[in-house]
Amino acid sequence: MRKFLLCLLLLPSLANSQFFSGSLLKQYCSGNPVEKMYCRGYVTATVDVATRSELQSLFCLPKQEMEIQQVIDVVRKFLDNHPEQLHHHPTVLILTSLGVSFPCKK
Repeated sequence: MRKFLLCLLLLPSLANSQFFSGSLLKQYCSGNPVEKMYCRGYVTATVDVATRSELQSLFCLPKQEMEIQQVIDVVRKFLDNHPEQLHHHPTVLILTSLGVSFPCKK
């Protein structure tokens, strides 16, 4: 409960997406427990919105259920392997990483 309340207090300062980049997402996804929760929430929200919109065509997740940690691992690997793209917005990087890792069959 304490961690949850701490997250609620920190969200306004973390929510300024104007300065949020892939570098910061990478830091959060490998940071302290509070930062990792922010990463988890951001990645989860991005995937949820994408799979319920026209963005769904950008990637095709496997039919079996994937744990969110698996998706975060895919995103982290992409960020590690493509440091030249860390200046992009995290949403773009998350969707790109999923498109590269889980392309739709044509």
